[in-house]
Amino acid sequence: MQGNDAKTDHDHELENITNIMERYLTALTRFGVPRPISGVLVLMITYFSWQLVIYAIVGDMNMFSLNNMFFVRDILAILFITPAYLIFINKVRKVPFEIEDHIAEERDNYYEFFYSLARKLNSNRGIAIMGIIFAMYFFLTITFYVINNLYSYAFYLERLIGVLGLFLIGGVAYQAFQLLRTFAFDVRDIKLKLSALYVGLLPIAQLGTMAAIVWIMAITVIMIPTLVYGMYPLFTVWYVVFYGGLYLLGIVIFLVVTFGFHIAMIREKEKNLVAIGSVMNNKFTDATQSIGSQVNVESLEDWLIMVQSYESIINCKEWPFNLSSLKDLILSYVIPIILTLLGIQI
Repeated sequence: MQGNDAKTDHDHELENITNIMERYLTALTRFGVPRPISGVLVLMITYFSWQLVIYAIVGDMNMFSLNNMFFVRDILAILFITPAYLIFINKVRKVPFEIEDHIAEERDNYYEFFYSLARKLNSNRGIAIMGIIFAMYFFLTITFYVINNLYSYAFYLERLIGVLGLFLIGGVAYQAFQLLRTFAFDVRDIKLKLSALYVGLLPIAQLGTMAAIVWIMAITVIMIPTLVYGMYPLFTVWYVVFYGGLYLLGIVIFLVVTFGFHIAMIREKEKNLVAIGSVMNNKFTDATQSIGSQVNVESLEDWLIMVQSYESIINCKEWPFNLSSLKDLILSYVIPIILTLLGIQI
């Protein structure tokens, strides 16, 4: 009972560590709106409010047309990427509780590790700096285009909403960097229990999968202009290499999220193999020491049990997921994307 109460306290503490970006997206939750839906509604309200102001200035209804690929891309990004991001962040908060029974660390030290991660992920300063860098890059780029007559002034005003979009993307990029660095390096020092080598760390694989899915969705939305207008024949190879590389990065993200625990699992596996191997050797020595012509049957039975345990640990996981699942993912995901980029029907 005490454990459940403590867990609830830790849960509330992690939920209370948020940032300006997340609070903006979840502003409607105070009215009972679920977090993912709040994110969509807040961005929709912001987006259409700005675009209606621009419409009042330029009077161009094409900005709301389904034939306008930028409008379609913006709406799809809001509808799919926003809730996916909020669901993913919620998953990050749940992971410490989902794997805690398979962690050998002191409870306070264990949760302090994840509090530290939460504070890094939700640093308003870090999010703001990265967001401003992304937003300024976008602003200067489209300003350069309009100055050089590559964009019309009306289109320039319409695309200024992208300043907010790039600010949010910059904030997410900052969080992604902190998360990947932590799960690739810092978690290596976490001490595991033997149960972690079996199914105990499955939530880490789920987290990696969600991170990869969010990335893939984002790249797919970015690709909408290419999908609509097609590829220039002279740049087909460049498109395939560039976008194919971005999609492959989804698998890299999955592996990076799980890599740190992979190292910890190998360390725990080797430690247990050494311990059981030592006991197994002693049992074998006891079993084969004869008193006359008698063999110590009880020690022999103990030795056989230790052999089975040793073999079980040898065959247990070294990653939080099954390697066969990764192979299936590559075969069913990477190849179709490459063929699609090449324009081959499958």
